[in-house]
Amino acid sequence: MTTRDDELKQIADQLRDELKEADRELEQLDEQVRDFGETSELAEGADNHPGDDSDRLTEQQRLLTIRSQLAERKDYIVHALNKLEDDSFGACERCGNSIPFGRLEALPFARYCVECQEIMDQDGAAVS
Repeated sequence: MTTRDDELKQIADQLRDELKEADRELEQLDEQVRDFGETSELAEGADNHPGDDSDRLTEQQRLLTIRSQLAERKDYIVHALNKLEDDSFGACERCGNSIPFGRLEALPFARYCVECQEIMDQDGAAVS
């Protein structure tokens, strides 16, 4: 096995670990959202202070935002794993050049090289 193959195996292992962690965190968040919904339904009533309803809504929105961000991260990880399987991993999706290993090591689901990422960020077109 070559050094590049070793590096790709290391990144694939890291991505699989991150995917497992994302699944675990999503499961926990889903449980919190379910529990929150059940306690909110029990707490609703005429004797509630309007601020209580606002606090519950804010907390529910916070949980849903975190869940959405985590689901998006999971999608990036799955995309990177699919690229590993079809041998397109490590190539910038914009220019086709190789993404430096250091960038992939730090952000294994990076889709763009640094130069293209900067262009995408300026255009507001992408996050990773």
